[in-house]
Amino acid sequence: MHLLPRAGAIAALALLAPGPLPAQTTRTYTPDGFEFPLSTPRFTYHFATGSRSGSRFEGTWFAETVEGVPSDQRIDSAAVDTKPGQESVLFTLAPTRTPWPPGLYRLEIRADGRLVHQERFVLR
Repeated sequence: MHLLPRAGAIAALALLAPGPLPAQTTRTYTPDGFEFPLSTPRFTYHFATGSRSGSRFEGTWFAETVEGVPSDQRIDSAAVDTKPGQESVLFTLAPTRTPWPPGLYRLEIRADGRLVHQERFVLR
């Protein structure tokens, strides 16, 4: 299933770098998602839990179509048990090697085992 970013998700994918570096200067939108430079130090995705607070959220990062990596290779995942009223969860990914291998990456977010969102981004 291919989901294009919603307005809230567009603002949520943030480039985190030392110092006050605005993400908008280094990303562009492409039909596949967002585009970032290979020198990006790490990604943090902020996901609003909405009415699903009190659930278990799992974020899984994939190398969807990436040079030198098998297709749809799972890179990392983390689970967060939210408390009632918790408004958001964060999922972070840092490269295992620098620069990142170029290609299309994906983050899938599941709430209590059900896919609720996915975000794609390109590194070039």
